[in-house]
Amino acid sequence: MGSTPALLAPMGDLLKRLGCRVEVAPVRFGVDCGEATAHAVGNALSELVETASAPAIVIGHSRGGQFARAVATRQPEQVRGLITLGSPLTRMLAVHPLLLAHLFALGALGAVGTPGLLRPSCRWGACCAPLRADLTGPFPGAVPFLSVYSAADRVVDWRSSLDPAARHREIVTSHGGLIWDPASLTVVVEELAVLLGPDAEAPAGRGSCRVARSRCSRRSAC
Repeated sequence: MGSTPALLAPMGDLLKRLGCRVEVAPVRFGVDCGEATAHAVGNALSELVETASAPAIVIGHSRGGQFARAVATRQPEQVRGLITLGSPLTRMLAVHPLLLAHLFALGALGAVGTPGLLRPSCRWGACCAPLRADLTGPFPGAVPFLSVYSAADRVVDWRSSLDPAARHREIVTSHGGLIWDPASLTVVVEELAVLLGPDAEAPAGRGSCRVARSRCSRRSAC
């Protein structure tokens, strides 16, 4: 929510240097209707998978992880692995009271017809009922799922990141740091190496990433 290309750049640049083909999902700053955004993410995933002729690894930060979990649940054959970073998964609104106040303000604007904004029905109404169900419902066992969180997160309650369907990895950083802190980037690289297995050393441009554990240490800037 509220992420910009500049905020996402450290993660994207790292993945590109590792030989990954990176596509940013069209979440429109993450403030639109949840179900509509999940559909947009699902369509973008389908287009990427069709172009690459291979399933994708999906990485979602904060509210983006909610969309990512829903899409992985709906399109498991297109997802090689899911990584969420500081995402409120077990409780949709497990966020700091100040952010909650902003959400209610955005919802009020959306309720009176302001385009591109979420609405109160996204939390309680029928429009986003499928998204809420996919957030708390069963997750496909064939899709590896890692939830990364920080107990120092002051935006999202870290306990809501403990999805029972996921493996959990704790690091020490801020909420925003989960997309740029070297500790977080290291965890992402390590998970990519596990997910890609033998393909991790394959040449770029064949639907895989060149990822080696030795290329990134916890003390480096990756």
